[in-house]
Order: sequence, then structure tokens, then C-alpha cells
Amino acid sequence: MPNPLWHALTPAREIAADVDGRVVLRAAGALVGLDAATGEAVWRRTFGLGMGSVFSDGRLVVVQRTTPDEGAVLLALDLQDGRTRWVADLPAESRAVHRLGAHLYVTTDDTLVALR
Repeated sequence: MPNPLWHALTPAREIAADVDGRVVLRAAGALVGLDAATGEAVWRRTFGLGMGSVFSDGRLVVVQRTTPDEGAVLLALDLQDGRTRWVADLPAESRAVHRLGAHLYVTTDDTLVALR
């Protein structure tokens, strides 16, 4: 049986990404970036109940977020430090963001929007 390399003390619902030296955990309305070699927390971003799906392209972590003030947006975070790299508005009636291959799609009640 393999020996554990490290234990993260962050309670996590899921592993959102494991790329480029970072393990990104989804934990109670937040994303936590860990050093993949040591398990040490490097950054934390809190999004609350409005955090939706999380995706990664190997350079960024993209978070679907909905708030009463901003509406529905995609928010891209740098994997290394968790800083916001860009924000893109989604259609007001967005229901979900889906990843198929390297592309993201937004579904509404009656349309499909391809994001490039």
C-alpha cells in the first residue's frame, strides 16, 4: 500500500483541478490552491453560495458565479496565485455552463451559447 505524501487540513467537497503544480480544492463556497508537492495552502478565494461549476484549461481555473449584483459571470483565476485574470458576463438567463473538450457552452431555457 502506498504511503501518503501529505495531508491537507482543508475540508474539501471535491478536487477541482490538479495541474501545473497546483491542486485546487472546492471547499464550502471557496476554492483553495495547494502546492501539489507539499499540500500547503498557497491561496484561497471565497465565492459563497453563488459558486457554480469549476473548470481548468491547465493555466487558469474558471469559476461560474452568480450574484444579485453581478449576475452570471465566468471568473478566471491564475492557478499559481489565485488572482483574477478576467471576468466575462454570461447571458442573463444562463442555467448552466458545460465543458466539452476544450470548449465551454452555456445553456439557457431555449438556447445554446458557445464560448470561445
